[in-house]
Amino acid sequence: MSIFFATRRNYTNALCQIQQHTVKKSKSLKCKRLHTSCIHRQKQINGPVRVRFAPSPTGYLHLGGLRTALFNYLTAKKYGGAFILRIEDTDSKRFVKGATESIIKMLDWAGIRYDEGPGRENSAKGPYFQSQRTDLYRHYTQNLLKNGHAYPCFCKASDLESMRQLAQKRGLPPRYDQRCLNLSQAQVQAKMQTGEPYVIRFRSPDSPISVNDMVYGNIQMKASSLDDAVLLKSDGLPTYHLANVVDDHHMDITHVMRGEEWLVSTPKHLALFKALGWDAPEYIHLPLLLNSDGAKLSKRHGGHADVSSLVKDGYLPEAVVNFVAFLGWNPKTTEEIFTIDSLIDKFSVNGLNRGNPVVNIEKLRWLNKQHLRSRLETNTNVAELVEQARNAIVDQIGTKDRRLEDEKIMQALKLAKDKLVLPSDIVKEAGFLFNNPDLGSDESLKIIQQIPPGHCKKIAEIAIKELEKMDPHLFAHKSQDCMPFLIERSMKETGLKKGQVMKAIRWALTGQKDGPKIPQLLSELGHELVIKRLLIAAQFNFPK
Repeated sequence: MSIFFATRRNYTNALCQIQQHTVKKSKSLKCKRLHTSCIHRQKQINGPVRVRFAPSPTGYLHLGGLRTALFNYLTAKKYGGAFILRIEDTDSKRFVKGATESIIKMLDWAGIRYDEGPGRENSAKGPYFQSQRTDLYRHYTQNLLKNGHAYPCFCKASDLESMRQLAQKRGLPPRYDQRCLNLSQAQVQAKMQTGEPYVIRFRSPDSPISVNDMVYGNIQMKASSLDDAVLLKSDGLPTYHLANVVDDHHMDITHVMRGEEWLVSTPKHLALFKALGWDAPEYIHLPLLLNSDGAKLSKRHGGHADVSSLVKDGYLPEAVVNFVAFLGWNPKTTEEIFTIDSLIDKFSVNGLNRGNPVVNIEKLRWLNKQHLRSRLETNTNVAELVEQARNAIVDQIGTKDRRLEDEKIMQALKLAKDKLVLPSDIVKEAGFLFNNPDLGSDESLKIIQQIPPGHCKKIAEIAIKELEKMDPHLFAHKSQDCMPFLIERSMKETGLKKGQVMKAIRWALTGQKDGPKIPQLLSELGHELVIKRLLIAAQFNFPK
C-alpha cells in the first residue's frame, strides 16, 4: 500500500486519472492540479448533520488540521447537529506519544469543542479511538471476503517494488496487478498454514466510479485507474480506507469534510460503501494550504505550520481561528475581523472554494493585532495577556521589581495597544516603563543626532527644575499643566523648535523615537522615576 500511494508524485498521478476535464500546469506545486469544468452540484445542506474531525496522532495539530476541524465545527453549529472527534490511531509505527492529548488541548484552546469523542462518550457510537474498534473492522473484512469483494494477498515488498518499476517503465500509474486474486482456495490455505504473512485487499469494481464533491463537482475515475487497496495490514490492523468507511457508517456521518489529498481515495471509499451495502455520506474536500513559496504546507516544515508553536509565541486563539477561516472560505463580505460566534453566523458551504490558499503569516500578525487591541479595549480575558507580558519582561529585561504588578503591566499594555502584535512586544514598545533606557545605544543616539548635546542636557535640567516644584501626589494629574511653560522656556534658552524639545524629553525618558504623548508618559512613569531619568540624561556623557 505504502509503495503505491506514499509519495506526492503518485498522489498527483492518481489525481490526474480521475479527471474528465481540463488540467493545467501549476508552477507552485510542480504538478498538474485538478480544475473542474463540469457543472457543480448545488452546495446546499439541509437538515441536521453529523460531521467528524479524524486526525491521526502521528504528529501534532497543524494549521491544515485546525482548518478542517474548524470547518467541520462551523458546519455542525450552522446547520444543526453534532461534531465528532475520532482518533485514527491504527498507524502504530508512526504513533507519537502525547500527540492525541496535544490535539485535544489545541482544539480546546481554539474554542472548537466536540460533542462526541474522547472523554465525551455520551453516545453509543463510540469508542472514538480506532485502535479500540478493530473487532468491528475484522468483522466487515470477513463479510467482504465471503462476498468476493476482498481477497488475501501474500506479495512481498520486493514483488510490489517490481510492479512499481514495471509500471514506471510503461508510463503508467503504479497499481497492484491482482496476481493473488487468482490464487485457488487450496493455495491460499497452504500459504496461511505455513504462516506466510499476508494482507487483505479490496477487489476494485470493474466499472467507473463517479464522485460528487460539494467543492470540486462531479469527477469520474476509470475502472482501470482503481487500485486494489489494502484493507487489513499483516498485523491485523485496518488501513485508513477500511476504518474510515466503517466508522463513518457506524457513527452516522452525513458529510465528510477533509483535505483535498483524500480526494483521490474517495472512489475507493465509495466502492467500499457500495460493497458493504451502505449509503455513502456527502463529500466536501478542502484545498491544500501552501507556503509563501508555493510549496505544500507541511507540519514537517515546523514553524508556524504547527499550532502549538503559535500558542507558544503568544498568538490569540480568536486570531488564529479568524486566520484559518479564510484559508479556503470566502464570507462574501469586506469584513475581516470575526469571532468564532460570528463565523458560525456567516459560515456557508457555498463560500468554500478550490483555490489553494497561501499561508501569509503577516496577515495572521495583523489579525492578532486587531484582536489583541479589542481585548485590551474591552477588558476581555486580559489575565493571560498580563501573564504573557510579565514573562517577556522577566525573560528579556530581568527585572523583578514592584512594577511587575498586574495593574502596572495592564497599564503598559493599554499604553502600547496600538503597536502590539503579541503581548511579548511589550518589551519593545513599552519596555521603558520597566527598565531605564540605554541612552548611549546607537539607536537611541540617532534620535537626537540633530540636537547639540549641550542642549539635551539643558532641556533635562529645565525639566527637573519645573517638575520638582510639583506635589508628587498630584503629579499624575497635574504634570501636563506645566508642559507649555517647560517647552517654552526650553525653546527660549536653547533656540530649538518645539519638536526638537519634545524629542529631547522623550529621549531622556524612554530612549525611543516614538511612543505615548509626553503628558501620558509622565503620568505612567510617575514623579520619582521621571526625575531620576532626567538626572541621568542631564549627567550623560555624550560620545565625541
